[in-house]
Amino acid sequence: MLEGAISVSPGGSTIDRVVEPSAEFDANAGLAGALDVAALLTADLRRHIRCGATAMPHLDRQQIADKLIAETALLLLMASRAPHIPGRPGRILGLAGTLARFARAPRYYAQLAASPQAALGIALAHVALTLLGFEDRLFDEAVADALDDPSAEAIDRPGFRHLELIWLRALHAEATPDFGFHPDVSLLQHKLHPAWMRREDGYAATHAAMYLTDFGRQPLPASIRPDRIAFFLDHSLTWCAAARDWDLLAEILIAGIASHQPAARHGWALRQLAGRFSEHGALFGPACETSAIPPGREWMQSSELLLHAYHPTFVYGILCALELNAPSAGHRHVRDSDGADAAIEGELILLTRNGPWDALLNRLQELEPTAEGRLAESCEAAAAKLIRIIRAKAAERS
Repeated sequence: MLEGAISVSPGGSTIDRVVEPSAEFDANAGLAGALDVAALLTADLRRHIRCGATAMPHLDRQQIADKLIAETALLLLMASRAPHIPGRPGRILGLAGTLARFARAPRYYAQLAASPQAALGIALAHVALTLLGFEDRLFDEAVADALDDPSAEAIDRPGFRHLELIWLRALHAEATPDFGFHPDVSLLQHKLHPAWMRREDGYAATHAAMYLTDFGRQPLPASIRPDRIAFFLDHSLTWCAAARDWDLLAEILIAGIASHQPAARHGWALRQLAGRFSEHGALFGPACETSAIPPGREWMQSSELLLHAYHPTFVYGILCALELNAPSAGHRHVRDSDGADAAIEGELILLTRNGPWDALLNRLQELEPTAEGRLAESCEAAAAKLIRIIRAKAAERS
């Protein structure tokens, strides 16, 4: 079980400090747990789609359906790439057979014909199922027409979504993605520190790493600097662990494996996730209050909680599949002091992002004189942000 100690920072700010969990990371168990959640989701998918408005109020029912179907298909595809153990291939195929009935619904034909741009949200499930052996030639023609149509580009997408479309086209053609100049649109070109990032920026950066590498099957383009990847990964792991954002934490770990550059604290972060996963057999998103989750596996009876759990748990499952393919150097045991340093840096990053500013100033005065390495870099980011805040406050008073 994951235990947390309460740390009271100077200035009256109280922050949960993450400490080492007792659960060791088990990739096979994590992937099996993710497939358990996929089985729950697909067993009564229509009901979960109807209940989705509570967990995903920003999406309509059709968008909820598209999201659940596509993300389940991606989990199954990544699980199929992991080394086989008895029973797992049959389970993946069984879930894929159930999902196929939803992934090629009649309504998608009209959507793909009228709006080829919609292929990005529709085609992934079909392509994944095809690669798993569930072919549908008529639907494949509709998908191919949409993906090949120039109008598929006629929409204002974020940079990482352009990369996703290139990756998806290559996946459909069973070819190696050719990104050309497109890596230049990625956030990974920049020096990213969570002091200045939105949560959405973290997702954009991790997804860019996934698509640019085909989830670790090819190297990052030469234009992406490895030192900037390492900078982003190391600082973001401590930020997400301190914020209890298990969803994004797992995504960042995936980005590290995909880019063949696991962070220095990779093993520590894996154990953070494993400790949380062992409590419920799933991970939950940051919007779900921990107090609302029943003990053990009782939460599985609630459609609302399942919808809060499925995405972070699927991400954890994909992480486990990638770990099984290429076990990272992060499996080594890190020193206890490394975990403590990560918790201290995570606390500092939360204060830098959220304040209160007097508490940040006091904490910075304590840490800066002796800080080294990544902690020193976060102290530098905190000081820069604090100076900006002080100047803004002075401008308000003038």
